[in-house]
Amino acid sequence: MGNGNTYDFLDALTAVSFLMSLANYKENITQSGLQEIVHELLSSIDGHLQEQDRKIDEIYNMLKEGEKHA
Repeated sequence: MGNGNTYDFLDALTAVSFLMSLANYKENITQSGLQEIVHELLSSIDGHLQEQDRKIDEIYNMLKEGEKHA
């Protein structure tokens, strides 16, 4: 969508890869630890996407209302 606050799937993969690299560099990470990192990241992305959906719905409803009055 063009602004700096928007994340896409490739950004998520890049972030996960970076976190995995950091974790493996500093210490041996357990499978459950890695799962926790990925879960937290995906939860964050999911929350962001839900917020974007809410905003899009608001814009859509405003446009729909505008067409009724035009």
